Amino acid sequence: MPVTKQSQLAAQIPPILFGGLPRTPAPEVFANARRNNPVEFQILEQAYAQFAQRPDAAGLYADPTGSGATLEQIWRVFTLFGVETWCVLVRPMPADQIAGIGRLARSSPAQLIENLRRLQKLSGTLNVTTLHYDGATGHCVRLKHYDEVRDRFIYHDPWPEKALLCLENNIAGVDAQPDGGSWSVTADELERVLFASFLFNDQQARIEGVAFDILYDTWKAGDFYSFFHLHLVQQHSQGDRHRQLFHAGPFQDAVTLIVDFEDAGQITDVALILAKPWMVDNLPMAVDIGSSFVREFVPAPDRAPYDDIGNVLRNTLREPRLLQALRSAGESGPLPAAVGRQAADVVMAFVSASPEAHVASDFATLDVCTMHDDSALLELKFHLL
Repeated sequence: MPVTKQSQLAAQIPPILFGGLPRTPAPEVFANARRNNPVEFQILEQAYAQFAQRPDAAGLYADPTGSGATLEQIWRVFTLFGVETWCVLVRPMPADQIAGIGRLARSSPAQLIENLRRLQKLSGTLNVTTLHYDGATGHCVRLKHYDEVRDRFIYHDPWPEKALLCLENNIAGVDAQPDGGSWSVTADELERVLFASFLFNDQQARIEGVAFDILYDTWKAGDFYSFFHLHLVQQHSQGDRHRQLFHAGPFQDAVTLIVDFEDAGQITDVALILAKPWMVDNLPMAVDIGSSFVREFVPAPDRAPYDDIGNVLRNTLREPRLLQALRSAGESGPLPAAVGRQAADVVMAFVSASPEAHVASDFATLDVCTMHDDSALLELKFHLL
């Protein structure tokens, strides 16, 4: 491919670093700020500093003692926690400086502001990591929520002195104001300096109108509830969160389902707890309710990988040699055809041949393990975003 003058110029453009003011406070100011951080944050910061010094991390992740981080480097930090966020970029950047971002969406500043307003209305909060740039200085903040009445975005700025969007700290004329222990700017001011936001998959889906919530009333009216003859035995509420505990049919506490949901109806967590002695005596029923549980509570956009898990689990009954093949494969050996690693891990944890299995997808996580406080119980647990 021929090298054009435009591509040569793009390659010469230094990346924008999001790291604060050119005139930084004295080192002791940062040291005092770090000491005031929560202990868990200090531990994460120390762990990241060690990680960033590894030879295989050089350049891919920002040096915490350097001048700042590039857009790509900030996006990669989320992947350290197993999350690929959507980077919504509203300013032009050379292609080589964004090639490493796995999920990139283009937008305009005005459209992103409108989408953030929409997200606040749909979710009741924001919690959106956002980059601002005034043409000279870039910085990273966390948008906490949007106040529709005042048309202001309230945000947290980790900078140890006055926020970098205070009038004296930027050249864009933005005049950030203290706001109840945080800072706030008008929507017009934020639009002026907005560079990119990092949205979690559920946030991006809500903005796009993708349906992924599992609603309590809809679930309770469905086949799973009636087929397994669930009946309520205990319930508890705290604020806008509710927990209900069900038993299935005549099995009493051998089969327990725990459902957590919010006032608005969204199910947030659901756990199926099976007594292992009962599973031994009722293996077909255990497999049926286990595979049905996986199918019932997976969000619609994530269905494909979980369907595979449910199918493999059911097939262990129809094909006894399949279970033996999975046992022989262990954690790293070759698997039978059409069996994925995640499905194999879940099946092995389900039959207690391995201690646990974890599956993560865009809108849910599934954990299967022996309960820590009672080795005679097996738990399958969905956390829904």
